[in-house]
Amino acid sequence: MSSIPLKWQRVAVERAAIGARASAGFHEERGDDQAKVARQYADSLDAAALTLKALEIEGGLSQAQQRRAS
Repeated sequence: MSSIPLKWQRVAVERAAIGARASAGFHEERGDDQAKVARQYADSLDAAALTLKALEIEGGLSQAQQRRAS
């Protein structure tokens, strides 16, 4: 398991998605085919960020349930 908190993993993935979207814009301006690939990569990163956010929420709920049980 990673020692980096989920929140910071999510933030890093979100920032990578922003970079991929900027790359897509750059490639669109140049008119080359890499724009489509960069957009797909950004979409994948967005999905990964949503998954990490869900895990953050799930972890918070789990902690709250554990506190309630004790």
